[in-house]
Amino acid sequence: MIRRTRNERGLNATSTHDSKRSEDVRSRLAVLTEIPSQWLLTVDRWRRAHAKFRGGCEVGEEIYLYETIVGAAVPGRSSTPAFRRRIVEHMEKAAREAKRQTSWANRTSPTSATCVGCHVDPSPKNVPFHRDLERVLATIDEPARANALGMTVLKIAAPGIPDIYQGAEAGFASLTDPTTGGRCRSTSLLERSDNRPPTGRARRQESTTAS
Repeated sequence: MIRRTRNERGLNATSTHDSKRSEDVRSRLAVLTEIPSQWLLTVDRWRRAHAKFRGGCEVGEEIYLYETIVGAAVPGRSSTPAFRRRIVEHMEKAAREAKRQTSWANRTSPTSATCVGCHVDPSPKNVPFHRDLERVLATIDEPARANALGMTVLKIAAPGIPDIYQGAEAGFASLTDPTTGGRCRSTSLLERSDNRPPTGRARRQESTTAS
C-alpha cells in the first residue's frame, strides 16, 4: 500500500548489470535456508574433504565459495574448465572487494584463487565432490525454480514498473563480471521461442553463458 501511494512508478528490479548474484542464483540459495541441517552437513563434508587444499582460505570465504558454486553451477557442467574460470574470477573480485587479505589497491594474489582450485578442478581426484554437488543441485532445483517464478510474479503484479534484465527472461545464473556485462542473450532466446535452432553466433553466446 505504501509503495502504491508513494512510489507507484518505481522500478521493480531483481537483477541488474551490477548484480553480484542474479535472481536465479539467489533463488537457489534461498532454498538452502529452508534446509539448514542438510546444508550444514554438506558444507562440513566438503570442508573435511578439501582441508589439505585450504591454504589461507578463511572459513567465511570457503562457505561463500560453496554457496557460489551451488548457486551458479549448471547441472552436468560443474567440472568444466569454463565454470572453474568463472568461479575463480568471481572469487577474486569478491576477495578484493572484501579487503581482508587483498584489495584493488593492493593486488596481492588472493588466497581465494588457491582455495577455489581444488573445489572446481575437473581432474579425476575431485569426482566425489562433483557427484555430491550434482546430488545437491538435483535436490534444490525444483523449489529454486518455484522461488524464481514466484519472484517474477510478485515483480510483475506488485505496484511499480517491472524490470526484467536483458537475458534473464529464461534461467540466468550469472555472477559478477564478466558474466553480467556485455553478453546479450536476446537473439538466442528469440530463436528458442520460435523453436528454431540457434545460429552460429547465438549458439556460441548461449554456450558461453551456460558454461
